[in-house]
Amino acid sequence: MRDSPEQAGDPAYPNAGIFDFAARAARSVASAQSALRLAATKEQRILRRFSLREACGYLGIERATLDIMLRHPDAPTPVAPDSNAPTQFMQDPTLSASDLMTLRAIADSANPAEAPARPFWRGADQPPVTICFSSQKGGSGKSIAASNLAIAAALSYGMRVAVIDADPQATASLYFATDRMAVANAEAATFVRFMGVDGPKDPLVDHDGLALDQFWQATPWPGLRLLPGGAEIQEADIALHFLAARGELREHPIHRILRDALGRWIKAHPATVRADDLRDATGRLDRTALAQGMSETVDLIVIDCAPSLSISQLNAVVASDMLVVPQTMRGFDLSTLEIYLGSLAAYGDVLRTLDRGTAFAPLPSYILPTIVSSQSDTDMRHVAELYVADPEIVCPVFYGRSEAVANAAEDYMSIYEYAPPKSRRTSASAFLANANAVAEAVLSRAFADFPIRGYANAFIRERLPEGMPLWTREV
Repeated sequence: MRDSPEQAGDPAYPNAGIFDFAARAARSVASAQSALRLAATKEQRILRRFSLREACGYLGIERATLDIMLRHPDAPTPVAPDSNAPTQFMQDPTLSASDLMTLRAIADSANPAEAPARPFWRGADQPPVTICFSSQKGGSGKSIAASNLAIAAALSYGMRVAVIDADPQATASLYFATDRMAVANAEAATFVRFMGVDGPKDPLVDHDGLALDQFWQATPWPGLRLLPGGAEIQEADIALHFLAARGELREHPIHRILRDALGRWIKAHPATVRADDLRDATGRLDRTALAQGMSETVDLIVIDCAPSLSISQLNAVVASDMLVVPQTMRGFDLSTLEIYLGSLAAYGDVLRTLDRGTAFAPLPSYILPTIVSSQSDTDMRHVAELYVADPEIVCPVFYGRSEAVANAAEDYMSIYEYAPPKSRRTSASAFLANANAVAEAVLSRAFADFPIRGYANAFIRERLPEGMPLWTREV
């Protein structure tokens, strides 16, 4: 039995030391070196600049094409590298993430023959795509997979992205957080308040589409916004229970509150600026149109769920067009995968009966194998067995085991922001290629006209053991 916080330190309550321990441990964790590294990263988020060679990779063009684009009168001026900065190509001038977006805007007029660098924006008649990363097992790489996809979409394709961190641990949020953002604390307004759920005693607030803007937080990545995770997510199911008990959810079924809120927000933020509108008749950059286009709407919504299947988390699944289930490939882990998918299927049977007018996740979904060791016969056999059983449900690219993940995480950075020291560049470069391959495989599944650059196919050919039957298709 737990004592109340007021009983801490009272000799009449012998277990009060638990709360003293918690308070002391919280102070110690806050002063630990890892917390100090997080604070330093948040203060300097995205000071990382990209060499011209890296820029070519993110823009999907050759160096000769980039040189032509940089001669455009509105092109950004590359900056000489800082000798103290841990950039990967020390002799190459550098560009910022915002510079890359400017180059996308002028891509056609700078070199009409090369269009892959253009921003991949949705049309006025196309809704954004929502992709949900959900798994019942913690430690599956779910948050890093979701964060990598969001950053890759923004950095490599110029997409406008919204990230919803539906996990109270707020791991995904930490990949985007700055020192000006409320993240992973009691002050953070999460997707729970976005849904209009304030507390067990409060009525459901039906925010209109424009009012929902208040909950998003801007990130340093161009065109990428965040609904951070936080402590209030833990109380969401209790609040939803009392709302239902009081009969306040007749307008919005309990499983569809997030979906309806996102629908109102998207309707209030149509896509009016096209990629073609970013230049005037003479080919010069229209900076006003670029600023409006980057802020007016999104093309992709990425949801990172908590490792559970509660009512609030079910809201995230129901709000999505596509489900990605990250999963490690060990024996016990596959058993939890079967339990999770079976539970989700059972919920789906009920929801289809109760809510016949709603299309649930209309796009094909994926199991995404994660932390796979290519040197492990067991890991590779499990991936192959899943694929042979049903090739349509398994992502053709897996996330391999990598030291670079831990190295970047030490500084609370994704692989796209991490600038490794020389001793770690090889592993970081390999994992970056892996992240690009996964992003291409998932996004090409979600968008029929997505521009294929060959990242996924290159990964498949490289990682496929020699002599092993081709168990995966090309993208």
